[in-house]
Amino acid sequence: MMLRRVTMIRALTAFALLSLMACGGPSVGMPCATTSECVPGLACSTSNAPAGFCSRGCAELGSANECPGGTRCTYFGGTTQICSPLCNSAGDCRVNYDCVDLTGSGGKKTCVPAR
Repeated sequence: MMLRRVTMIRALTAFALLSLMACGGPSVGMPCATTSECVPGLACSTSNAPAGFCSRGCAELGSANECPGGTRCTYFGGTTQICSPLCNSAGDCRVNYDCVDLTGSGGKKTCVPAR
């Protein structure tokens, strides 16, 4: 009986994780060392990104058009523009990342490497 319960909990946890990964959005901003650690469609950015950053490039600053849900196109260390998670405060971002105002987004903020 206990083994069945543990197996069921593991299966439900695995299903929940796979469901989140399929969305694309939750994995933007996750740490990485190589692109294979990011969900399909995203790449691992390691320049100017402490501990790596799963994302993809974009061209329209402040826009959500090219980015997964819950993210916006932002400057990311110099002139590079990539999709980055929205945030309300630094507590919403990973360690070594800050929550900053995003130009052209109507007051939205995104997580970027701390300066």
